Amino acid sequence: MRLLVTGAGGGLGRAFLDVVHGHHDVTALTHAELDVGDHHAVMQTVVPLRPDAVLSFAAFTKVDAC
Repeated sequence: MRLLVTGAGGGLGRAFLDVVHGHHDVTALTHAELDVGDHHAVMQTVVPLRPDAVLSFAAFTKVDAC
């Protein structure tokens, strides 16, 4: 299965990557590699990868700045 993981540099993303089974084809993207708040960047990145599933572990942790 082709998995796309966003937020791969955060705590939850790293924890998932530590336990995901090796038989999956995983593309892991950090915020620096893909800003999920940028629709154009998401479409340019995700569509060509054709993942079977997208696991979004991206999060905004500066809640007071929202």
